Amino acid sequence: MMPADAQVVAALSTLIEPSASERVTFADFDREMGVFGDPDYCVERVRSLQREYGMDEFICYFNQGGLMDHAMVRQSMSLFAREVMPHCR
Repeated sequence: MMPADAQVVAALSTLIEPSASERVTFADFDREMGVFGDPDYCVERVRSLQREYGMDEFICYFNQGGLMDHAMVRQSMSLFAREVMPHCR
């Protein structure tokens, strides 16, 4: 089984035209479109986005495109709620 980060990138890559998905990396998704990784990284990434853009709200998509396993999505949501959200207030 591939790591969760790799599964996210693989799933999102299927939503992009084939020629573009060959050039898109995890770093591209992380830098431009989202927050992926362990809770400590996600906390720092959200704080960084707050500083950079002055945002005070964000939207979470835990299963963009409906391509990830339900158990993994549920685990990610629970981990985010328990470990990341308390730091975003």
